[in-house]
Amino acid sequence: MLDARFPFQGVVETTNVIPAQWTGGRHISYLMNYCQPDSETYNKPDVQLRTEALEGLSHLYPHFRPESVEAAYVFRAPHVEPVWPMGFLEKRPGVQLGNTSVFLSTTAQAYPMVNSWNTSVGLARQTVDQVTKTLSRSTRNHQHLVGA
Repeated sequence: MLDARFPFQGVVETTNVIPAQWTGGRHISYLMNYCQPDSETYNKPDVQLRTEALEGLSHLYPHFRPESVEAAYVFRAPHVEPVWPMGFLEKRPGVQLGNTSVFLSTTAQAYPMVNSWNTSVGLARQTVDQVTKTLSRSTRNHQHLVGA
């Protein structure tokens, strides 16, 4: 984000991934501000961060109305990206666990990509694709076995 009136590094509005009808017509947004745990920003009171967020959104989006916000939460994590051990790529879990019907979609599969919203959505899509392919094969095999 390159606007000095907005004190955060970015805004992610989730209705591109989560349809508004799933959230009762509500729009869920994520404002990010990655900073060091000993920084002034990280240590600001929650109420101040909320106020700055609403004011910043009002500058960026003229039609935005702070009074329309039902809830605003502040989350802090001193470390957001894991340090992966050497050789993790070879140990990284696959989407399907062996020949079972168990499928996995977790940020442990993100490496070597950054753990981010986009990466998580991509991993979820890969998992859904694998589930769909596996179910399709299973259905074809079952139909063949029963003579359909």
